[in-house]
Amino acid sequence: MKNKVFSRKELLFLITISLALGIRQMAMTMVMPFISTYSKTLTYSNATLAGVALGMFGLMQAVFQIPFGIWSDKIGNKPVILIGLLQVIVGLFIAFLSKSIYMLIFARALQGSGAVLATGYSWISSSVDNKKRPRALSILGIIIGFAAASAFAIGPLINNYLSVRQMFLVCAILILLVWLIILVFLKEDHNKNSHKTIENKVKIKDGVKILLKT
Repeated sequence: MKNKVFSRKELLFLITISLALGIRQMAMTMVMPFISTYSKTLTYSNATLAGVALGMFGLMQAVFQIPFGIWSDKIGNKPVILIGLLQVIVGLFIAFLSKSIYMLIFARALQGSGAVLATGYSWISSSVDNKKRPRALSILGIIIGFAAASAFAIGPLINNYLSVRQMFLVCAILILLVWLIILVFLKEDHNKNSHKTIENKVKIKDGVKILLKT
């Protein structure tokens, strides 16, 4: 039974990465209900482009999950997560500055391209014992799911006091705090990643083939 109990180090790591990715998910979900309405206030906007702005984030998330996962196998989980979150921060700041619908679409694409959730799951999988892994991943999934669900309730409340543009800026600040937490407090054990086999060093095109076959 003891080998299924998290050590203090494992628990602190699990809580930190879960809260970090949960806050990231909350910040990104919080603005989603207002994208279509906000798009109408921008220049060159129409119904089609507003839809593109709304869906671009999800599309880029799907496209970049596999490349980011493969990249994390090569250089490590922590630097990939930091780079991905930095893309999200820059994308949110560009959305805050956006005056045209095309600029907002670019900002949403940049936000979505920072697809690091799978890398977060990978980091936890490689950092805890096999017997503890299902519980660890469940905790991460519960926190991220709760953050995404609560964002739909918190978003309208915040929108009563802040404009959508200001919400983009607040979300950028929140994720910047997450970025700093990961940078300063989370350490990656490179010894656990040093013995990767040739089979794990799959090329991006092979990963896409696997995805299309499922």
